[in-house]
Amino acid sequence: MSDNFTEATRESWGSRLMGSIKGVSFGFILSIAGIMLLFWNEGRAVKTYKGLKEGKGVVISLNSSKVDPKNDGKLIHLTGELSAEGELKENFLDYQLSNTIALQRKVEMFQWKEETRSETKKNLGGSQETVTTYEYKKTWSEIPIKSDNFKKKGYDNPSESQWACISQTFYVDKIKVGDFVLSENLKKGLSNFEKVNLSNEWIKNAKHENLNVTEGYIYIKKNKKSKEDEIGDIRVSYSILKPQTVSIVAVQRGSSFEPYQPKTGPQIEMIKMGIHTAEQMFQAAIQGNKTLTWILRVVGSFLVMFGIGLVFKPLVVVADVVPFLGNILQAGVGIFSFVIGGGISFIVIAIAWFYYRPILSISLIAISVLLYFLFRRKRKTAA
Repeated sequence: MSDNFTEATRESWGSRLMGSIKGVSFGFILSIAGIMLLFWNEGRAVKTYKGLKEGKGVVISLNSSKVDPKNDGKLIHLTGELSAEGELKENFLDYQLSNTIALQRKVEMFQWKEETRSETKKNLGGSQETVTTYEYKKTWSEIPIKSDNFKKKGYDNPSESQWACISQTFYVDKIKVGDFVLSENLKKGLSNFEKVNLSNEWIKNAKHENLNVTEGYIYIKKNKKSKEDEIGDIRVSYSILKPQTVSIVAVQRGSSFEPYQPKTGPQIEMIKMGIHTAEQMFQAAIQGNKTLTWILRVVGSFLVMFGIGLVFKPLVVVADVVPFLGNILQAGVGIFSFVIGGGISFIVIAIAWFYYRPILSISLIAISVLLYFLFRRKRKTAA
């Protein structure tokens, strides 16, 4: 079910101009923030890469998952089978599981959700009209949706205190790989959970009323007789992690693990599901570092470009007195922001490379200059 509500607003040319002028300062701040992010990101990438290379060079691959005291304090790699000591207990249904590593509980409530879409039209004289459509839909959401700020009243969601329980991951007290016990950080890296096909067996000890199991979910209905989902209804699903093979890279500390701190870069403590060599795990981490570096480069460059666009926004608003001219200038400012912002971003990255990788940067420049002169000599010889 959904419902629509439309609202039209008008902003005068003077108001738009004042707003764009106020936005100039914010544009400068965004551009500076983007530049700082770009510079910091290059340093982060270099430090992380060096740290991973250091770890890759000192890691020791174990042939078994038995604790050897002589490896204490060293960075080790091992592959073994997860095992659970004790029973895992879930606190909402009071249900116990044996031979289970971890249990994920997902809790969703049926709630109202507000979605908006806007269409803006510029008028002769510089004013602007915006038509905003507010659409209200019923949806299952794991996150409480606050309805206090909805544009239209009458679509009220229950408060957070009315949730019977929250989404949570439960771990058995002691998770082992051979003789080793997993640290808390490594536990959080476990994956490969499989959804449970729930049955009435799961709710036999539950103290909560109005529970029923339907299509893999445990429902808590506000009105047990209603077959339709209603606002405030809750559904709970579970996924479990059974014993399986994992690969670990971490410092051996007694019979457990702790992160490895390289000379530069963040700590190293990795776990992957399945059989992976130390080489494969470090290579995946290095590739992940490259991916993150490019993502942050794009984000930083976008901040610089968007900030420049805000700085020149007042010119667009002034030209909007004649909408056709305003649209042309807006396109020009967009191209200008992209070119100048991209250029600034490239320069910042280049400067950061000189700062963090001086030898590599100088080598690349020397190679480029050499290739340039070789190319010129070849052209003169051909002539």
